[in-house]
Amino acid sequence: MPGRTAGADARHGPPGTEPARSAGELALGTGVSIGTASKHASVLRRAGLLASTRRGCMVLHALTPLGRALVRRR
Repeated sequence: MPGRTAGADARHGPPGTEPARSAGELALGTGVSIGTASKHASVLRRAGLLASTRRGCMVLHALTPLGRALVRRR
């Protein structure tokens, strides 16, 4: 189970149709550094809760169906 900050990162990911978010956008939404948000996104991606896509020089993160299901349960 993700910790409080990782859980906050997941909640600030896109629920459904919202656009994917960069690590910087996740950081702003959760009050952590960009590096911390990026590390949490990596952990959530390895757990199958986030999918990451490279767009140019940015990496965008979006909740997977499993990630959305866990966020809804909280």
